[in-house]
Amino acid sequence: MTSFGQLNRALVGRKLRLVTRAILIELIALVVTLLVEFFTKATSLTATDVESTIGGLGVIFWVVLTIFLTRDNEFVLISSATRLIPVSDTKLYSTNLFTTMLAWGYAMVLQAVLHGIGIALDWQSFINDFGRIDVSGTMKLPPVWVIVLVVIVMMIAAVILFFTSVSLIHLVIMAITVKLPVTGQRFVRLGLYIVVIWAVVRVAGVAFGLYGNLVDGINLSSGYVQVIGSLIGMLLFAAIEAAVSVWLMKRWVEAVI
Repeated sequence: MTSFGQLNRALVGRKLRLVTRAILIELIALVVTLLVEFFTKATSLTATDVESTIGGLGVIFWVVLTIFLTRDNEFVLISSATRLIPVSDTKLYSTNLFTTMLAWGYAMVLQAVLHGIGIALDWQSFINDFGRIDVSGTMKLPPVWVIVLVVIVMMIAAVILFFTSVSLIHLVIMAITVKLPVTGQRFVRLGLYIVVIWAVVRVAGVAFGLYGNLVDGINLSSGYVQVIGSLIGMLLFAAIEAAVSVWLMKRWVEAVI
């Protein structure tokens, strides 16, 4: 049997390369955008322009990376190159999800560095904007490290739920289409894309709802309980989805590519 460490090394390399590819696309887009602005803008290019461009392209980066990692995540679950590795379906699924989260964390570090550079270039404007924040209201905020910790955990839970949801949807569709003729498979796969889009919107709604709970209710005695309860609910739902996905891999879905 292949150990967790061996399987982890085999999967994490390909996912980190996808992150590198996405960041290179972002950097190329950044250079091209700044060059276009430099030659077409009536006024000179400022540090604020650079920082705002980095922020805008960051959204595109996360969209591209999500597509890359989602495709790779599903490829691992149905590819003969990975399904034939002497490892249990549970270990394959969990390692695949774990390495995807590692790649996501690596991407967050790279984005933090890139945005840090943008803020450093426009430091004075950042300080001025930060100084205009009004904290004189009656809302009592917890320590900054508590807010940061809760936000990070919330993001991790949302990403885990997203990937477990997409994997479950994909495996369910695979289990259904294997019994259908080719024409039927095409219609079902079309439905898959619709469902995935709906799932993304739902997960985003949950994430924004949790953020609203954090901002609006964290100053109340029940605020922590509400946020923690929501996070536990998300992780529990993700665990159930993962268990169903592993069951489908064992009973219904074989390697198809």
